Amino acid sequence: MSHRVLATSDIVRVKKTVLNTNDDATPRTSFATGDTIDYNLTTTIQQLPSSGDVSSITLADVLPSGLSYNYDDEVVQGDPCPLVVSNDTPGAGQTTLTWTCTLADNLPPIINFSASVNANVVSGTYTNSVVISSPSDSVSTTVERTSAVAITVNTLGSFNVAKRS
Repeated sequence: MSHRVLATSDIVRVKKTVLNTNDDATPRTSFATGDTIDYNLTTTIQQLPSSGDVSSITLADVLPSGLSYNYDDEVVQGDPCPLVVSNDTPGAGQTTLTWTCTLADNLPPIINFSASVNANVVSGTYTNSVVISSPSDSVSTTVERTSAVAITVNTLGSFNVAKRS
């Protein structure tokens, strides 16, 4: 018995990673208030020979409450991908970063950007996720097109002062 898979659509994917490393070059997962987190989004496109080029992709990255996007600290490799920053979206304190990439040269973009850990954040685990989409990918589920990384924020040893009346 033979099995065959019939691909009917182009497939787009994204992988999100943290670029910060520890002294031993292992990926860093723990941060403190005021730290900068360097993120990388690497996209891939698997094309069907008969489908032509993938003409556009959209990346929507939601920074959790407690992290702030660092403006002017973004590098895009590949075709241009204009960025729209939406504060308090989808919820209070969250920030959605949306890149819409027109792929004139059919090069999957690589995007590097950073976020800072806010001073008023509480200790805990914060998950940052990104979803890629394309009109050319009509078969992939959202789960297949999503990538996420979790970081731990440790505020022990630091303190905040607030005046109360």
